[in-house]
Amino acid sequence: MLHEREAKRENKPEFNYKEVLGRYQTAYNEGYRDGRKTFDTRTVKDFQIGNGNITQERYGSVNLFARVEYSNGTKATLSEEVTWSSDKPSVADVPKGKAVAQLVGVGDAKISAKFVSGGQTFDRAIKVTVTSLAGLQIRLLIKGRHNNTSLDGLSVAVREELQFTAYTATVDEVPASEITWSSGEPSVVKIDPDSGKAVALKGGDAQIFVTEREFSLRAQPSMWIHVNP
Repeated sequence: MLHEREAKRENKPEFNYKEVLGRYQTAYNEGYRDGRKTFDTRTVKDFQIGNGNITQERYGSVNLFARVEYSNGTKATLSEEVTWSSDKPSVADVPKGKAVAQLVGVGDAKISAKFVSGGQTFDRAIKVTVTSLAGLQIRLLIKGRHNNTSLDGLSVAVREELQFTAYTATVDEVPASEITWSSGEPSVVKIDPDSGKAVALKGGDAQIFVTEREFSLRAQPSMWIHVNP
């Protein structure tokens, strides 16, 4: 048995460290020796957040980006290469450190950008001011007839189902959880206060209102609906 183990050891090829190291070195250098690749010896000369300070309405979003200038004079615009953060996620949130700020509350927040290059770390910050909604407007969807119209005085039929949404100049659709709907004539047009879904009950005219829950901001102008008897 002992002779068998010794024979196996004798037949086992010796591990050649120099050969393995040489293969790795060749793979690493491939492309550099023939000039197809070059080592990046640039250093960062300047790094700034490209957006500057921001003032925008609540419920919108901002695409974040930064600008970097290198020692050799080249410049670049960065977004995902930068780690982003917010000191007040309840006002301006930056989910998972990505280059998009979600404006979820009212107030001020500091958005920070961290960039690592050549063993150096660069930190910059901007101020984000989130305001309450201004110029809140109403949009109406009637399936099969009108797709997201903002026209006032639209005529609908009895029992026709309606869907109201709200928007502003910078927010395409305000979240339903943040607004409340009401009808000036519930017996003519009945509307669900949470979803904005409505139904025409009888002939007549009804004025539809929307209110931002936190700030009691009523849309001006409201939308009139005429129901054909």
